[in-house]
Amino acid sequence: MDFLRSTCELDRNAPSLQRRPARLDALRALQSWKQGYPGRAYQIVRSCPLADTGRISAKLTATADDPQAEADLSACCARHALRTRDWLACD
Repeated sequence: MDFLRSTCELDRNAPSLQRRPARLDALRALQSWKQGYPGRAYQIVRSCPLADTGRISAKLTATADDPQAEADLSACCARHALRTRDWLACD
């Protein structure tokens, strides 16, 4: 939870035009992942300029029931969340 709080604090300090699209992309990617479309999730995350695709790209090709893959994508979502509760709502 400390990691989540610190990333949200960093994002809150970013200019709003820079953080909002990234957050929406991350939320859409997580939704696509949970619906069983890892390929679509990967494309969404790749299009996000703030996403760390190198770290999670291999995980996004895994099956939708892989807990580590979901954790990595959730971490991407957390990095772009405006507030902790926004990220929790995405779960």
